[in-house]
Amino acid sequence: DKLKARIVGGGDQQDRSLYKDLSAPTVSTTSFFSVAGIAAAENRKVISLDVGVAYLNAAMDGTVIVHMSIDPALSAVLVDLDPTYRPFLDYKGMLVVALDKALYGCIESANLWYKNISATLIGGGYVSNPVDPCVFNKTGPTGTQCTLALHVDDILATSADAALIEEFVDLIHRTYHQYTVQEGPVLGHLGMTLDYRVPGQVSITMEGCVQTLMSAYDPQDTAVTPATSELFVTREPDAPGNRLATPAEHKKDRSALAVCLYMAKRTYPQLGCAVAFLTTRVNQWS
Repeated sequence: DKLKARIVGGGDQQDRSLYKDLSAPTVSTTSFFSVAGIAAAENRKVISLDVGVAYLNAAMDGTVIVHMSIDPALSAVLVDLDPTYRPFLDYKGMLVVALDKALYGCIESANLWYKNISATLIGGGYVSNPVDPCVFNKTGPTGTQCTLALHVDDILATSADAALIEEFVDLIHRTYHQYTVQEGPVLGHLGMTLDYRVPGQVSITMEGCVQTLMSAYDPQDTAVTPATSELFVTREPDAPGNRLATPAEHKKDRSALAVCLYMAKRTYPQLGCAVAFLTTRVNQWS
């Protein structure tokens, strides 16, 4: 178990009309599976790399100045760390700061990070795929290719030449302060487990997500398929005998459905019909 905390900006208070482009692509599921499958077919070395506190590596572009108020408790911590902040405390004990970095929560941060990591990779000799801007390729001196699949701060890197993988990791090491690397035939990546232990094959599962759901709901029985003949039989919330879900139950079930949707689109297509229907009823649960 680990406890993580970070300052997050209130992007809901920003004016989107001030920005021309806020898009931030991530690798498509099709492209990701293609990269993973090609790596297996060509017996490539595969690693998973995660850039830590990624957004904070990207600077605000300066076209819009973003100010953020900091609550009294955190302002007091900042003043203790650096007393030069003290004259800027307001009568409520709060600080107002202008952001220099792409803070988590700000509406432009994902876009700025994508531009930052793209510039880093292109500067390192990689070329963005014209079909998927989150797939990057680089050809080494011997003609061997290194392929990257980028999903925000998680990168799957594959190459038959281990030296190209090392070169990629060195590029990240020289550019970013924090990162972690997973190596070996079994890798965890984006909630999936990629298993390359059988030569020429890759098995992709999501047992971790399954176990998380099982622990949360502790089902007592099983079913051959979630899409039974009664799937589309519904009862309205105000039907006799129904009980409206509490806010806590609603939040828990929405979260579980999001996990099921994520799994259905990647490793468990048999969930697709049931999950797709449930998404249309998410505000009607009782």
